[in-house]
Amino acid sequence: MGNQRAGIQIKPMNTTYRIMRTIIIIFALFSCGYLNAQWVWVGGTPGRLSDWMEPRNWNLNRVPDEGSSVRIPQLNQPFYPEIKESVPSIAHLEVAGGAELHVLTNGLLQIDGQDTYDAGILLIGKIYIHGLIAVLNTAQSEIAGNEGNLITYTDGGQLSFSPSY
Repeated sequence: MGNQRAGIQIKPMNTTYRIMRTIIIIFALFSCGYLNAQWVWVGGTPGRLSDWMEPRNWNLNRVPDEGSSVRIPQLNQPFYPEIKESVPSIAHLEVAGGAELHVLTNGLLQIDGQDTYDAGILLIGKIYIHGLIAVLNTAQSEIAGNEGNLITYTDGGQLSFSPSY
């Protein structure tokens, strides 16, 4: 039987309840870490060295998707990402010093920062735009870093912004 205090009977926790509570807590902690994970470009997958849409070119072995924070670091090899088509929307992009991103003629990258408090792009490296990058719903500026010196437009490439909130 349980303990009794002030006329209320207190029963010990049931083992099934403890197990379920532990599973829910572990799942919640895992989910938070998973949702806040950062995708980091590693590149160099044989046959698809620079392909953004190749899962093995990312540290998490998955292509970044909605809500993703993406980082392109400086690498010791020349295989920086190329976007050749419309890719899944991401929340934030960081291009580190010495790193590059190439958005080719039919490439489209949308950066939708509605669920972040970051700038859309933290740009220290270079972005070569032949296609389109659309930045919208950012809490801070669309681009943090040195936009004027580091973004190269060629072949009619475009960078578009929608109003920040």
